[in-house]
Amino acid sequence: MSAEKPFRLRAGCVCLKEPNSYEILLVQSLKSRCSWAIPGGGWERGESIIHCARRELMEEAGATLNITTCFGAFKRGSKVTVMFEGNVIDCLEEWPEKSKRGRRWANINDAKSLLKSEYEVSLLDIYTQMRRGETYSGSIITIEDKKCPAESSNEDPLFPSNVSGRLTLYSFETTPAGRSEKESNKETIPASMKEIDTFPIKSLTNQTFYDKVKKLSKQSKNK
Repeated sequence: MSAEKPFRLRAGCVCLKEPNSYEILLVQSLKSRCSWAIPGGGWERGESIIHCARRELMEEAGATLNITTCFGAFKRGSKVTVMFEGNVIDCLEEWPEKSKRGRRWANINDAKSLLKSEYEVSLLDIYTQMRRGETYSGSIITIEDKKCPAESSNEDPLFPSNVSGRLTLYSFETTPAGRSEKESNKETIPASMKEIDTFPIKSLTNQTFYDKVKKLSKQSKNK
């Protein structure tokens, strides 16, 4: 019997060129310079998920960020990504991954055609719904990023202590693609994002969030 694959906690961010604009920052995929992605990456122990988002953006795009909003956590397979919105403060000329990937600005509608991942296109769809006040049903967490206190590595909180609200968890479900010639280069056909649950973030540490997602995932499989 194979061991259960653990969840990987990540942070990602829709990075705006200017407040209230629809021009966002994209980074090149490490697998292909013809592909683009939303900045983001894996959480490291001892940091809050907000600091994870800021660190990943600096590593991948050399940009500093004022994070303003969290619009949900999104589960895809073994990865759970907490998504933020933020305003780019500055873009440095040199950054850690400059030799590996480039960066570019794109209107959100153009970005959807540039993104390789249908999952990330779905993230932008949900983000756009939130911005326009359309059919978005999740909880919006407002963040005063500049006032976030340092995290405690002992308590390992998911969010800094001065942030409150409820975190909405979604699941991105896919179905096997057909074997037709048209779909021969695709592994999956994307389905819609499904809202699973919401959690008060005051009670969430990285471990308790992991445990909640794991429990909900098992319940979903048993239905």
